[in-house]
Amino acid sequence: LLNKRELIIKNWNEYIKNHPQTKEFMELYKDANIKSAYKFPVIYEGHLLGYFCLDYTHDFVELPEEDINRVRSICTQAGIALY
Repeated sequence: LLNKRELIIKNWNEYIKNHPQTKEFMELYKDANIKSAYKFPVIYEGHLLGYFCLDYTHDFVELPEEDINRVRSICTQAGIALY
């Protein structure tokens, strides 16, 4: 994952072309029919508590930056609540 520990894949097919993965990883997403995927860390005081994941299986979904920022905010609040 990136420095922020986020994974934002707006188009799975394009992502795989540019970021080859292990066979197991590829099969997981292929079997699940993932088209777009968004993973956001739930962190509190530098401790990773988990991830909030959105996977789209029917269409490619490009979330606007405003929605991505909203989910980031929710994850921050979730980290506080879970801790």
